[in-house]
Amino acid sequence: MDKELLKALLHKAVGKFYINDSLLLKIGGLERACVSRIAHYLQRELDCDKEFRDIVVDCEFGKCSVEEGWITKALDITFENEEQERDVCPDLIVHSRGTHTKNLMVVEFKGHWNKKNWDYDKKKLWAFITPRDIAEEKKHFGYLLGVFVELGEQSPKYEFFTNNP
Repeated sequence: MDKELLKALLHKAVGKFYINDSLLLKIGGLERACVSRIAHYLQRELDCDKEFRDIVVDCEFGKCSVEEGWITKALDITFENEEQERDVCPDLIVHSRGTHTKNLMVVEFKGHWNKKNWDYDKKKLWAFITPRDIAEEKKHFGYLLGVFVELGEQSPKYEFFTNNP
């Protein structure tokens, strides 16, 4: 799977959000509403490409499949100087439900009105992109690409995270 294509599709979806839904940015404090609109535009982009036939965009998807069924997603990451396992729900993921073989992109968003927990969200992204074969026991998910998006008043800013060439 091509990371540059995923980046381009995300840029396109966020661009459509800025064109069609900028009122949500002006209101502020509506991160979930913003993310749900971006997810809508991103899914429409994916649906136009045969390469992404079985790929879906989910928001706040806090479950993962294991042989025994579905469990809550958890990561071993440091938060507030404590090493602990924490339940997590990434803002947006691009994946194939029910398998870890197509964990393509995980995205955390922060609106310009919210300056809290940016470092924590970036640590989550690093943990989500850690390859599964390196730290299976730490419940990493091996996403191809992690993205931190600041939804600025006029334009977005992106920070990309990847462990794979």
